[in-house]
Amino acid sequence: MEAWSSPALSPTDSDPLTPLSVPVDLGGQVAFLGYRLSSTSVTPGSQVVVETAWEVTARPESPPLSIFAHLVGPAGAVSVGDGLGFPAIQWVVGDVFVQRSQLQVPPETAPGRYWLQVGLYSLDTGQRLSIVERGQPVSDRILLTSVEVEP
Repeated sequence: MEAWSSPALSPTDSDPLTPLSVPVDLGGQVAFLGYRLSSTSVTPGSQVVVETAWEVTARPESPPLSIFAHLVGPAGAVSVGDGLGFPAIQWVVGDVFVQRSQLQVPPETAPGRYWLQVGLYSLDTGQRLSIVERGQPVSDRILLTSVEVEP
């Protein structure tokens, strides 16, 4: 299972990608374990379904959390699948859960390469949990894979 971070919103071949160690630590509270994707190639008007697996590693500091799953291009998100089917207030250390996100690709989406990104954020503040590598925050999102939107 591979995951990356990058300073670029939607990295091109010339943008740097930094590999992340899986499981990926999110703010010392949750670990990203992996994902399953319906397809890495879609057409406008279709959808991408991603299932992400997570493990609770500590009681949440601010329990109203949500998972985000976004399909992003150079201009920003083209599809958003935010939600959490397992409220953080109920989390117990050691819990493992799977979140299913359905990302609708708008009919007007231009062909090209887009990136699937995921992470967690506070519903109260909108602040994302940091991705931590070797004790240092490196990003606020996990890049999973590129998705090709075909004509």
